[in-house]
Amino acid sequence: MSADEESTMVVVGRASLEGMLRASLPHTAKKLPDGADDGAGLMRLAVVRDCLMGLTVSVDRERALAVRFTVYDQDVVDADVVSVWLRRAAVESLVFFLAGSPVSRVSVVIAPDSGVTVKETGVLYGAQMVHVAPAAEPTSEDRCDAARLILGAAGTRMYQDARIELDPATVRVWAATAKAWNMPLKVRHGAGEGRSAYLWGIDSCLGWAHGSVLWEGPTTSEPLYQGASIPYLEEAVLPPPPVGAAQRGTMRYYSDGEDL
Repeated sequence: MSADEESTMVVVGRASLEGMLRASLPHTAKKLPDGADDGAGLMRLAVVRDCLMGLTVSVDRERALAVRFTVYDQDVVDADVVSVWLRRAAVESLVFFLAGSPVSRVSVVIAPDSGVTVKETGVLYGAQMVHVAPAAEPTSEDRCDAARLILGAAGTRMYQDARIELDPATVRVWAATAKAWNMPLKVRHGAGEGRSAYLWGIDSCLGWAHGSVLWEGPTTSEPLYQGASIPYLEEAVLPPPPVGAAQRGTMRYYSDGEDL
């Protein structure tokens, strides 16, 4: 990427980015790597590009609706700062992406006009990618005036290969986050004979096995998870079964049930 482009790319060590995000989302269960923390959610972590870079996130744990990512070169303290404000839900999308990605490093592209894009490095076919749309301009009085704030449609989109199977620990992170942040999710599961049942309806889907489950994005219907049904998802995500609802496998079955 040339220097004159209005975007910044860094290749981030997975552990560093995970640590930063988990400092913002303390309900996620994985251990934080060692790092400086001033107790108010500010953590500076090393990342790698051609030179040593720093990635800083500042989070007001009590009041903030947005998170500011600041990318800077530690060797040039007075250099122009690229700053991006993201909704907290957008940070959650990054956690989801990292939870499902087996690679040790990812590319983070911060662009003033399109927010943040994270993808696996060195993967050309079927790469997982998450794009985080920018949030509305925050009203915080202590924001960095020199930063070019990101404006545009707020929201998140998450892309993963269809039919991806995730280990239980990964789904546990998703379930805990969905519960803690009251995230809207579609959940459907295999009803046998090639049919899948949404919580609010049934459609035909070739190859569905009884007891399988698929998570989809709330607006794009892109698959977030597909794999075996996992009992603890009921406790973390699903509502109580309506009176008279049929039970199939470990996932509750709704023939015409209510939305999440």
